[in-house]
Formats: sequence, C-alpha cells, structure tokens
Amino acid sequence: MKKYFSFLTPVVLSLLFVCCNNDTYRHGFGFDYPRAIDNYTSSLFIDQVKDSVVFKTFDSYAVAAYNTDWIKPNAQFSPAGANIPNSYYAWYQVKVGLDIEPNTTGKCRLGYVGVHTFGTEWDETCYAYYFQTNFHCITRPAPKYKYDDNKFIVGATHELTVSATQVSDEIKFVAYSDWKLTLKDGDFVHPDTEEGKGSATGTECVVKLAVDENTSKEDRKATFVLSSPLLGPGIETQITFVQKGVEEKEPAE
Repeated sequence: MKKYFSFLTPVVLSLLFVCCNNDTYRHGFGFDYPRAIDNYTSSLFIDQVKDSVVFKTFDSYAVAAYNTDWIKPNAQFSPAGANIPNSYYAWYQVKVGLDIEPNTTGKCRLGYVGVHTFGTEWDETCYAYYFQTNFHCITRPAPKYKYDDNKFIVGATHELTVSATQVSDEIKFVAYSDWKLTLKDGDFVHPDTEEGKGSATGTECVVKLAVDENTSKEDRKATFVLSSPLLGPGIETQITFVQKGVEEKEPAE
C-alpha cells in the first residue's frame, strides 16, 4: 500500500470526489486498474489464475467479489480490507491481488469485483469487471471470434491453412501455466516440442512445425489440442491445421 500527498487529487480521482462543508475531510475513489480506457474491464484467458485490482482512496476499504464465485481477493500485495485514517491531503494507492479459477465451464464469463470505501460522511462502492475467455491466448493462428446477438464474445476458433508445398510453419501463444500441445490426428505435421513452461505474467511460446508436402489433390487436416495440465482437465483449446491439396493445372492450349 502506497501513501501519497497531492493537491491534484480532484483530477486523479475522477470517479468519485467530495469535500465536506467544514473542509476537514476529503473523500474520493478511482480505479487505476482495470483502466477507464478499457471500461474498467480486465480481459483474462482460460489459463490465467492471477490478477489484481488497483485503486486510490482517502478512506478505509474492503474488496470482495460480487456475485462471482470464481474470483477471490488475496493479500499478495495489500490486504483485502484495511482501516485508513482519513486525511484531507493524503490518499493511498492500494493493489489487492485476485485468485482466478481456471475456466472449465466451456463458456466465456464475466465477473465483478466491488471496492467498498467508507469513513466519516462517506460510504461508496464501485465495481471492476473481469472477462475470462474459454480459450488460450493463441496469436498464430489468430483467433476468429464468435459473438452473440449483443456483440459479446462467446468463443473463438483457431485454424492455420498452408499450401500443398509448404513444409514449415509455427504455432505461437502466450502461456500463463505450464502447457502441453497434443496432436490428436494428422501424421503429416510434426511439432518440434510438445510441452513447456508458462508463468503467471505470461510466457511467449513458439512451436515450430515441420510439414510433409501434400502430393494429393485433396485437402487434409490435423488437429492439435493446447492444454494446461497443472490446472486440471478441461483447460484446453483446439487448433486446426489445414494443408491444401495440389492444384490442378489447366491444360495447355
């Protein structure tokens, strides 16, 4: 928990701000993370199990998940609640860690974290939003998102397509836990590694693919499954690899 003294607080604490009539108290609150530019929403992937909420306050506070059983505050950085003596010129920046359950529901989901600030003549609660996907952070092949009628992301597909003569490619992703890449079917594509390490802050991973040339006119498919074994079953994303068939040449005139 950090303490700051500032005369610029009306600008910094833009969400909520009030001075009492007797000018002996000043109250306010503002999220630093998730940010306003992101509509106070943190985007998490299926294997992300750590996050935080960061805010500024003049007053005592309590952080708790709201109608969300898969998010729980922890004391990794600052306690989930504390009594703070109010000062007219002093405010505090607080970072509270969050434990996130891996998403085994098969669906994208939205959770809420409330920050209750309270003190003399002050009692307010503001909410941050945490959106967790049902897929890993795969950058190659890039995801093709699925949306519902309200333009809310409900899933994604990952498909990589190469020509009949292409003999190499790669899969790229960010892993937030140790990972495993399993080839379910398709013996014409060969990954150079099948498992690796991840980290809570995200580890960029690249798996090189060797591909047998396709001499057939028919397209063929291989299916990979990217999983996070340490987080338990169900934490997985399917990747489809498509190799086109040989194109027929038009007869010469």
